[in-house]
Amino acid sequence: MIIKILGDSSSSSIGEREHTYGFKLFEKLSKKKEVSIYNYSTIGATSSDQCMYYHQNLKNKLFDYLIIYLGNNECVYSVKKGNNNFFFWKLKNIFNSKNNYSNLNFLNEKFRFKDFFSSKEIPNTTKDFSENIKSIVRNCKKRKIKVILINPIANHDFLPSVCIENFEFLKFINLNEKMSSDLKYNNEDSKKLIEGIKNFENSNYEKAKNTFKKLFNHSKNEIVRLVSANNLAIAMYNEKKYEDAIKVFLNFSEKEKSKLKSIFHFNLSLIFKKINDLDKFNYFKKLSYDNDFYSYRVKKEYREIINEISIQEKVQLLDLKNVLNKKNFIDPCHPNKDGHEKIANNLCDLIIKDQNESLKDPRNNKFYSIYINPDYFNNPKKSFYDYYFIEKNINLGDLRKDIGNYIEKKDCKNKFLLNFLKFLSKYPFISISIFDNKDFIPQSNELFSYPENFIHRYMYNLMVVFEKKFGEEFHNQHYFLKNSIFYENIILKTNKNKNIDFENIEKEISENLQKKIISFIDDNASIFQNTVHKRLKTFMKWYTRETFRFGTISSKNMLFDRVNLEILIESIIAFSLKINDIPKVHRLFNLISHLIKVHKSHIREYLSENNNWDLNYENNLDEIKRKIKNEFN
Repeated sequence: MIIKILGDSSSSSIGEREHTYGFKLFEKLSKKKEVSIYNYSTIGATSSDQCMYYHQNLKNKLFDYLIIYLGNNECVYSVKKGNNNFFFWKLKNIFNSKNNYSNLNFLNEKFRFKDFFSSKEIPNTTKDFSENIKSIVRNCKKRKIKVILINPIANHDFLPSVCIENFEFLKFINLNEKMSSDLKYNNEDSKKLIEGIKNFENSNYEKAKNTFKKLFNHSKNEIVRLVSANNLAIAMYNEKKYEDAIKVFLNFSEKEKSKLKSIFHFNLSLIFKKINDLDKFNYFKKLSYDNDFYSYRVKKEYREIINEISIQEKVQLLDLKNVLNKKNFIDPCHPNKDGHEKIANNLCDLIIKDQNESLKDPRNNKFYSIYINPDYFNNPKKSFYDYYFIEKNINLGDLRKDIGNYIEKKDCKNKFLLNFLKFLSKYPFISISIFDNKDFIPQSNELFSYPENFIHRYMYNLMVVFEKKFGEEFHNQHYFLKNSIFYENIILKTNKNKNIDFENIEKEISENLQKKIISFIDDNASIFQNTVHKRLKTFMKWYTRETFRFGTISSKNMLFDRVNLEILIESIIAFSLKINDIPKVHRLFNLISHLIKVHKSHIREYLSENNNWDLNYENNLDEIKRKIKNEFN
């Protein structure tokens, strides 16, 4: 039996894939059937991209089931796509000269104030969406391929408009993140705005209000005025001046056709919830969701389209409204581990009841992840790796010269190499002298937007040595440790057969590693801090990049600094190969395990809406930090 999946990030099996519904379905069916699953789901894909990909690449392939899980990306402001006759679409792309992406966002600084809202359209109207899905379904029916439509739901409680410009400058009710030190101004008014935000975050509401009022009344910049009005109302709310805050928001709701309307309505709904006016709470919450075109969340009209197609075309439907609940979401639209388990169970039931064949040879069972260009509709000639600027041909001779110049003279005009070296400098166990060995020269998939590929290649080799030295001793006791196969699998590259082996990797571990780890801990205090609100607020700044490593499912791990914690874990792994003190390594890993448990237990209470969720949170983290540092002293 062959199953194919078309979807977006909610279905993608990039990064850690073992908890995604596609892989869970594969595991469940593999116990009963001979099965192969091909997952073409990609972060950012819409029905337009998957429809054209299907007709170009899959419509002449033999398979038994097609699972379609789309809808969350159809009406978020971005690039218009729509529906197109496949023949004309193909003809258009023969002559399409728009073949290059200049996706250099990874080189841009974050959190700089912008004086504009981007002029964008929604990718697909309901009509476009309907035509795209029907086009796939009808072709499958002609070929006797069974279709299962998954009707998505999203998280109505998540912050709205997370993709809008200057989102991080906006304050929200019940969110106490500290952002002012990260924000950057581009003119005098935005500089004053940041000063107001700083006073707000220090609970100096009177000063903050004065700043926001002056900017609201006198700034010539409309966006500064709108952000100031929002933040003024939140400051009023924090002073328990609920009626004053309501007046500010209602004034804008009635007069402004603002792109911040969804945010105003969201904050307004929470004020009404606070004063126990639940009718108005529900009214403005719904209004916020319905008017939010800057978040990846499915709208009611698109869900209705999926239900209609299921009935009209007589194909199976899995409506997630009947499967998931609010506890299965942490971010805007991606189910958590339990949610994916529920989806997999329901899909398995739908498929098994249609099957009579018994298990043949389980060795033939395979799961494949294929990443397509999220902009496939507009640019089918380019790949996933082109879109995210992960891989590009490089001249190794020139690169060696550039690295040599940097080592000798600290001189380098290659902006990509500078970004790469800056990225590596954060890792305590890597020294720049590693590049004296030609085997360690960065490859074409490591130098550009995703230098993490170099780390994953490095760690693959390091874990091979680690596993030879310690066997399963540490893996059996410390669940968070990943093996060499994991690191090998998450390397993003076009040539899967390219050699990734280093020789004598353990000899290249940085000297003075203990001191460097202590410095790393001091420089990255966020590992041991409560960052829940800040992580929620900056969701769109880290989500895609982190999914390449951690996968797309929402999890409690998303709400603490999992990236720098992972660097600390990897540093301890390198440290274990430099010393002969197994008990010390176990103590360090036990402390890491305790650290993760503390983070998760408090985040669990936060998600359960316990008002005391952060009680002793940072005290517990400080104690673990002290113990870890003591192990290196």
